[in-house]
Amino acid sequence: MQEQNLSEEPIVGATEITGPQLRPAPSIGKAWRDRASWAVRGLGPPTVPIGVPSTSDDISQQHARLVIDLALRVGEALLSTGASAADVVTTVLRLTAAYGIHSTHVDITFTSISVSIQRGANEDPLSVMRVVKVRSADYSRLEELYNLVEEIAFARENGNEVIDVEDARQQLSDILVRPHPHRRWVATAGLSCIAVGVTWILVPAQ
Repeated sequence: MQEQNLSEEPIVGATEITGPQLRPAPSIGKAWRDRASWAVRGLGPPTVPIGVPSTSDDISQQHARLVIDLALRVGEALLSTGASAADVVTTVLRLTAAYGIHSTHVDITFTSISVSIQRGANEDPLSVMRVVKVRSADYSRLEELYNLVEEIAFARENGNEVIDVEDARQQLSDILVRPHPHRRWVATAGLSCIAVGVTWILVPAQ
């Protein structure tokens, strides 16, 4: 038998492969993981942007000082008459936005309120603070304060002319010095009736 010589040189060139080609089936677990990852993967930007620099409101320093003083006085009056801290922050931000200032920051503690305005990288920021010395439930005056801010914000939101800052300061002063609609004993009697009613509801019947 004659021996066959085998060449050790590699085969060069394209090799034709006929017949169906078999591919390994993907793992069922991996397929479900890919589908679950696609279903829960976030596609949009962050819900709350963090650390985004605020833009300049393009306002004069005099206007910014008048608005920040008005906002501080309104916030102090709201805290003094019984408003919650969250409501005060929302109201002050809405008031400053009505006068074209959107870079306002409000900080409230139990005894003080601070309002600051960031006027851009090329302008000096403004920051004021006031100590809240009096806290008393005065809901009639509180309602008038809310109405004042609502009137200013409603005019801005509907494209109407907003009342001047000086006029708003005068209206605020009128609200703060206006006498109560009822005598003190009427308010005390009303609060007493509320306390009795709450106690009657909470105490179980014997």
